[in-house]
Amino acid sequence: MGIVDARVEFSPDYQRSRQDPSFYTIDNPTWVADIHLDGRMLSVYCVGEMRIQFPYEDYPITNTSQLLESNINTDNDLFDLSDYFLDDDIWINNSWFELVTPDRQHLDEAFFTVDDAVNMAYNLLGDENFLKIHPCTIKEKNEI
Repeated sequence: MGIVDARVEFSPDYQRSRQDPSFYTIDNPTWVADIHLDGRMLSVYCVGEMRIQFPYEDYPITNTSQLLESNINTDNDLFDLSDYFLDDDIWINNSWFELVTPDRQHLDEAFFTVDDAVNMAYNLLGDENFLKIHPCTIKEKNEI
């Protein structure tokens, strides 16, 4: 029997050009996606805190809104920023993605792109040994 249902539901904030957790540091945690595979599900959440401290600013950037207000809109903008401030350690804290089961168990592995988290979710949802430990059966979706 083949795969019947395989799909990803992304948050309205998701954009392909924004893979970095910095673009999803809105609340802690912030829901990013649900990955469904044959009646089972894992969710991707952005967790942790972000602090980017520019040498010429008094206050750090701590959330996605501030990042966008600073005209940092894509992963490429973040890469350019890091290259520009290569000699300054501007990253004090960074957020990350985690996978969460429907019964709200965090799997405690950090991912640093949306794609990496989604791909791992698909791999785990297809792994019978993983599903013996974490059935990932879809119930009513709860806030974590």
